[in-house]
Amino acid sequence: MRRIEASDAFSELLQHELDHLDGVLAIDRAIDANSFCTREEYQRRLLDKTRLYDGVAEILKAPPGLRAVLTNKPGGFARQILRGLGAKS
Repeated sequence: MRRIEASDAFSELLQHELDHLDGVLAIDRAIDANSFCTREEYQRRLLDKTRLYDGVAEILKAPPGLRAVLTNKPGGFARQILRGLGAKS
């Protein structure tokens, strides 16, 4: 077994992904029903609070040109976010 220590947004991401392995959904951890929105509303607010971690933009622009991005977002939203943040052409 390997131990990983995490905090802040990274710890939330890990918890979210580990929850999938246990059959726990985001709705199971929601504070209240107002925590959710439709896909259309989410798309309208994609970039309201989304930011790349420090140093990520530079890494994505450096060689080699082929990179992968780990995210819990659906692919279409992830590509829109990367374009909107200037990290993908």
